[in-house]
Amino acid sequence: MTRTRTFLLVLTALGLVACGDDDSMTTLDAGGDLDAGEDVDASSPLDGGDDQDAGDPDAGEDAHVPSLCPTGDAVLEPLGGTPGFAVLGSDYTSTTIAVLDPTGGVMADGWVDSGTTAPGLVAPLGGDVVLPDQDGETLVLLDRFGADVATRFCPEGGLVGQVRFSSGDGFGANPHDVGQTTAGVGLATRHERNMDRAAADLGNDVVGFDPDTMTRTDLRVDLDALDEVVSGLDGEGAATDVQIRARPSHLAVRGDYVVVGLSRLPENLFGDSRGHGDGRVAVIGPDLATVETVELNGLADCGVVRPVPGTTDEVIVSCNGYSDMGFGEPTGTRATAGMAHLRVGATNEVLARWNASDDESSLLATWSPVPMGGSLVVAIALPDFVTTTADDLVLVDLATGTQTPVATAAGSFVLGQGALRGDVLLVPDATEGDARLHRFTWDGSSLTAGEAITVGPASLPPRAVAAL
Repeated sequence: MTRTRTFLLVLTALGLVACGDDDSMTTLDAGGDLDAGEDVDASSPLDGGDDQDAGDPDAGEDAHVPSLCPTGDAVLEPLGGTPGFAVLGSDYTSTTIAVLDPTGGVMADGWVDSGTTAPGLVAPLGGDVVLPDQDGETLVLLDRFGADVATRFCPEGGLVGQVRFSSGDGFGANPHDVGQTTAGVGLATRHERNMDRAAADLGNDVVGFDPDTMTRTDLRVDLDALDEVVSGLDGEGAATDVQIRARPSHLAVRGDYVVVGLSRLPENLFGDSRGHGDGRVAVIGPDLATVETVELNGLADCGVVRPVPGTTDEVIVSCNGYSDMGFGEPTGTRATAGMAHLRVGATNEVLARWNASDDESSLLATWSPVPMGGSLVVAIALPDFVTTTADDLVLVDLATGTQTPVATAAGSFVLGQGALRGDVLLVPDATEGDARLHRFTWDGSSLTAGEAITVGPASLPPRAVAAL
């Protein structure tokens, strides 16, 4: 793989490209266009803060239809059973979504895709679609690139509604995650900062929406106070000042608190000057105004937070590391990469922390973490093309630093975000010519590999899985 190709793939994995040009609150006409200033019919909330093992894999055989889902206006085929996982397939231009049952059986190989057109839908889905943590009852899609729209479907095929998180002044918010508080307030993280600070829509924040009507509200949690100017390097390797932005990414609702991962990377991601802020996460209080931070000094790019199964106040934070010498430069990346296990609430506590720099021989496993319980995490180690040339899937104990290799892919940058539901772990593998889902059984301390699952067209290999 060339250095340029590696650079582009890392950028794609970080989700750093975004655009968007319409009003934040819109409705969709029958042609698929967003009409500014109108609301979208909706009837049921998102809940991005649920644990990844939410739901009973042994639930009844009949399809479960949420009570607030619309009836009689299905835009997709009814699933006809109990969904357990959603699988996103993509070539970074087009997208398809498959739905599996709780054991991994395929229910719908392409339930919705970039070719889907129907009244009320953005048509087509883009190539920068992600799967937020799901609510256990519906399917939530977040279309970032060129759309900045969250969409929610019901299992019987109805469209709950859509909401847009960018304005009509050319500002692309690049929303990275959506969720809902225990009080029923919808929240979205907006990764980009509007350079026009006189504009009404500012970004670099967490904004609110009404999940029942899928319309934006006036709620905004400003994270500009977590920006700073740091000493970094210019394109010639000389010291220079670099403007760092908070760049909120993933969020996890834990009780009355909302934990927000912060990338804290340069304002100009594509400029010659590079630098980073120390690792931090923001903890938003029950008033949705007070913001405290948990510092993870020495780490960088700590944008991923995920709830720990079986808890209401714990998260895993993943810090992918960042080198001022360039994307993928291994020494600086390892020095700032790691993961932490946090308990949040009225007081915040680091329960365990693993630094990749503690053991130079360890696999740099921080990408696409799946919390397994306690301080155990399954994560991906991307190749450094010096000692490794393929992706590794690794079980990491953050309390001891112990690493247990689980699987090695046939190529690089092919493993994606997995999901745990009950005792079933699914991890996507987009290896060309052998795309599949790795299926494992989890017994609380170790993983046993099972038969792989083939899903979706070969042209759109699986990139991410979410538990429903």
